[in-house]
Amino acid sequence: TGIDFNRIITDIIAKYITSVDKMEVILMGKSWGGQSVATYSSIKEHAKFIRKVVLIAPGIPKGKKDIVFALGKVQIPVFLGWAKDDMIMSNSVVDVWMKAFDEDNMNEKQQQQQLWLHTYNVESGGHLIFNEYAEPIEQFLLLDH
Repeated sequence: TGIDFNRIITDIIAKYITSVDKMEVILMGKSWGGQSVATYSSIKEHAKFIRKVVLIAPGIPKGKKDIVFALGKVQIPVFLGWAKDDMIMSNSVVDVWMKAFDEDNMNEKQQQQQLWLHTYNVESGGHLIFNEYAEPIEQFLLLDH
């Protein structure tokens, strides 16, 4: 068996969050780090410590789309950013994220509060992080959910 890096990262996140004395945190991750943040945040017991999640071009663990759908069900606002020409985070991955936050997948409270998924995409740039993300992320973080 191989090393489960995703599990290692989520354990590190758990240790940090439990050390901040019940303060709500904002978790951010890009690519594989976004996948780890999503995995951690999708667990209902962890969600109570998380105020918001920012994901830039997050992956989906192979064969684990259920993690994305679980994150869609917990009550955490999520910012999802990507470039349309990203060859790593393909349109099919974006589609899974969008379906996870589809109204049919959300609970009644989420539907009433709306806007749990905030999306932002750029036309080109591949799998890189851009300054263009800064303002939309800041606006998302300043929203009162």
